[in-house]
Formats: sequence, structure tokens, C-alpha cells
Amino acid sequence: MITHHTNAGGTNPVCELCDWIGKEIPSQQEIEKLPTVKETFLKTFNELHSKFILGQLSPKDYPNARTKLVARELKIEDKNEPGDGWVLLWKTLDKQLKELYKFS
Repeated sequence: MITHHTNAGGTNPVCELCDWIGKEIPSQQEIEKLPTVKETFLKTFNELHSKFILGQLSPKDYPNARTKLVARELKIEDKNEPGDGWVLLWKTLDKQLKELYKFS
């Protein structure tokens, strides 16, 4: 999560995926150096985008057991793309990541 997006529906995290695979969570300094995953499904105006808003339809959709704070106040490049209008849902996040980013 890199920031928040607020509208009439509430406040939701704006997220960006790091291009990283592993079992041990990297340090804050390592996270800051990781490239982000940019995919064509987010392509608009010949630019690839990596940010999306992560939403939920119900409070019970939030996966408390699967989330963990790993760093605060990361120094990241922000191109002022507050989510590019794309919304992924907690409830179907695994399926969406697999389909959109080809995760397995």
C-alpha cells in the first residue's frame, strides 16, 4: 500500500505490486529498490501503470490473517497516479492477481 484513495464510498488503499518473490520479507531499504510490476491490463495512453485501488464489498472481506505491516514511510517514486481507476477486491484478490498478473 502506498497511499489512500477517498471518495463517497469511503477510504481504500492504493497499492502497487513489487517485482519480488521469496519467503523472507525484504528490508525497507530493499523494498525501496524493488521495481514494480506493470501490466498491459492497466495500459492507457500507451503507458503501463502499476497502481490500483484495493476495495472490499463488506468488512468481513478484509483478510486480517493475511496482512502485515512490513515498512512505513517508504521512499517511492510517485507519478501521481492515484489508482488509475482500477479496483481489485480483497474477496477475489488471489483470482485477480492470477488472471491479470499471471501469478501462479
